[in-house]
Amino acid sequence: MMNIGVPYKMKENPLILIFGGLALFLFALDLLKGNLKALYTQRLYQFIQKSTNTKLKAYLIGIVTTILIQSSSGVTAIVLSLLSAGYLSLPAALGIMIGSNIGTCASAFLVSLELESYSLYLILISFIFYMFTKKEKKKMVTCIFLNLGIVFLGLQFMGLGFHQLSQSKTFMTFLKVYNQSTVLSILFGTFLTAIIQSSSATIGVLEQLYAAKVLSLKCAIGIMLGSNIGTTITGYLATFHTTKEAKQAVSANVLFNMLGVLLFFIVIQPYTGVMLKIEKEVCMNNVKLTIAFSHLIFNVVTALLAYVGFDLLLRMVHFKMNPQQAVDNS
Repeated sequence: MMNIGVPYKMKENPLILIFGGLALFLFALDLLKGNLKALYTQRLYQFIQKSTNTKLKAYLIGIVTTILIQSSSGVTAIVLSLLSAGYLSLPAALGIMIGSNIGTCASAFLVSLELESYSLYLILISFIFYMFTKKEKKKMVTCIFLNLGIVFLGLQFMGLGFHQLSQSKTFMTFLKVYNQSTVLSILFGTFLTAIIQSSSATIGVLEQLYAAKVLSLKCAIGIMLGSNIGTTITGYLATFHTTKEAKQAVSANVLFNMLGVLLFFIVIQPYTGVMLKIEKEVCMNNVKLTIAFSHLIFNVVTALLAYVGFDLLLRMVHFKMNPQQAVDNS
C-alpha cells in the first residue's frame, strides 16, 4: 500500500494517527450515510411499503436498501416509522431488519479493498466536479464520492497508526488479555459499536487492527460478533415513544442477533479454523477480506436460520400473529 507522507511528530505519536484517522473516518461515514439517505429516502419509503408482502421479499428489501444507504440503523429507523404508522406489518418489519444485517456487510468489503492509496485522488477529483456542478442532485452525488475519499483517508491514517502501535511491547501486552478471552472480545465489540452507533465503522477499524497484526483472528471474530449486538442499541433508542409493535420488532431483532452470537460463540474455535483456511486460499494478498468474509458468513447463516424459525422468533417476543398481518411464508 502506498502511504501518504506523515509529519514527524505524528510518526512519534501513533495515537494521533489512530484517533485523528478515526475522527475523519467516522465524520466522513456519517456524511456519506446522510447524503445517501437524502438521495434515496423518499423512494425507499415507497419501495419498502409496496414490496414486503412475503417474507423473502422483506429479506431482499432489507439487503438492497441497506446497501443503498449504507446504514442498517437508517433502514431500521425507516422501518419503525412505517410500522408505527401502520403501513407495515410486524413480520415484514422484522424480515427487513434481518435482511439489513446482510446488506451492511457490503461496507466491510468496500473498506477492505485497500483503496486508501487513492484517497487523495478521489478527494481532489470529487472536489473539482463539486465546484463545477450546478445541479443539486449531481452535487450530492459528487459529495458521496468526496465522503468516500475522506473515509479511505481516515482508514489510511488509522492503518499507519496501528502498524506503529503494533511495535509497542506495552500495547501488545495489554492486548493479550483480549486475544485470550473471546467473552471480553465480544463485550468490547458490543460496547464500541454501541458508542459509535455503527457496526460498519467497527468492522472498518477491526480490519485495520487485524491487518496490522495487532489482534488474533479469533479475537477479531469475537469483536465482530459483539458489533452485531451493539448495532441493535440504535434500534432500541429509536423505539422511545413508539408503538408496542415497534418495540416488539426491535426486541425480536435483538433476540435474533444475541442467539446468533451465542451460536457462533459456541463454535468459534472451528469457525476460526475455517476462516484461516479461507484466508490462505482467498485472502492471502489482503487479510482485511478475512474479516469481511467472517462478517458476511455470520450474517448469512444466522439470517437463514431465522428464516426457518421466523414464526418461533416472533412467538418468543409474545407476538400473536393476526391473519391480516401475517406475511406469506411460501
